[in-house]
Amino acid sequence: MTAGVPGRFLDAVTDVRPRLGLAVEPAMFGQALASALQEVDVDEVVHLDSLPAGRAQEFDAVVATVGLPEGVRSPVVIRLPHDSGGKGRAVVEAGGKRAEVEIDRLTALLGVLDVYCPGPRRRRA
Repeated sequence: MTAGVPGRFLDAVTDVRPRLGLAVEPAMFGQALASALQEVDVDEVVHLDSLPAGRAQEFDAVVATVGLPEGVRSPVVIRLPHDSGGKGRAVVEAGGKRAEVEIDRLTALLGVLDVYCPGPRRRRA
């Protein structure tokens, strides 16, 4: 697991690609988001709906618009608004705390991931 502490990007960076789970609907939005994240090439992106039911799985972070499948665990969960294509006020759950963040475009989500789940390099230039 590579999840970091907000504001301490450089201290938490490793060469390991974070495991990033996606529980995003509608499916077309989930596919587009996965494609964009794979293009950035920092995370190992996993669609949570493709996992075997009930099997325990650990992720460094999860981006979700719907509930997480049974057995999925992550120290960082970014809950995007479901009915607006992921744009608007999102909630980040990390370290037992909740924070609201504004997600108005992909680069904003990449910035949130850089803060809460640093990878081997920044996702957002």
